[in-house]
Amino acid sequence: MNENRTRMRVLACLLCLAMMVVLGCATTSSQRKEALVEGEQAVAAEQTGAVVETAEQTGAVVETAKPEEPEPLIEETVAKPEAAAPQLAATEAAAEPAPPVPAAKPAATVSVASEAPSWENIPFDYDKFNLKPEARVLLDKLGEWLLRNKDYTVVIEGHCDERGTTEYNLALGERRAMEAKAYLTGLGVEAGRIKTISYGKEMPLDPGHDEEAWAKNRRDQFLVQLPR
Repeated sequence: MNENRTRMRVLACLLCLAMMVVLGCATTSSQRKEALVEGEQAVAAEQTGAVVETAEQTGAVVETAKPEEPEPLIEETVAKPEAAAPQLAATEAAAEPAPPVPAAKPAATVSVASEAPSWENIPFDYDKFNLKPEARVLLDKLGEWLLRNKDYTVVIEGHCDERGTTEYNLALGERRAMEAKAYLTGLGVEAGRIKTISYGKEMPLDPGHDEEAWAKNRRDQFLVQLPR
């Protein structure tokens, strides 16, 4: 039993010595590394001081190196055709001239004539007041114009040739004017827009005294005008 205890003590002592040796080696290694690092730092400081001192003597500017910054990432943007198409269409639409606006048509009830036209006289046979076929054609044109130009009125003058008395010719001239008025009202022209007057034989168109002059004087004459 005593031998065993002695051996155990010896082993414990040896183990303690071994540990002390190992710890001592580690400490020495660590101290050596620290010494090396301190030496390197001292050398670097001396070199830096020497460089600065040399630069101060020569007047040069010493720049300390800055850490390189990473270059910014440049993203290339590619235009999408779907997004560019509406913008292109809008630009083309803005560049195109606007279509012309059609002019408004005048209303049917508004007069379109700046000046009243002159109308041909309608002839009559001797001692007659009925309308001849050529007279009806002229009255159709006049009635159509008056229906388009409702601001205008018409005065129908009845005339006769020089044969017969003054009273008879005044009555005959009135019948000739009234016959033309009745025809125009039958076309739709308001009666209030038509006036009649008879001059008989007092205002001949041709002052002659033959059949040619008499044929010209047997007439209805029209005066188309705006009411005052």
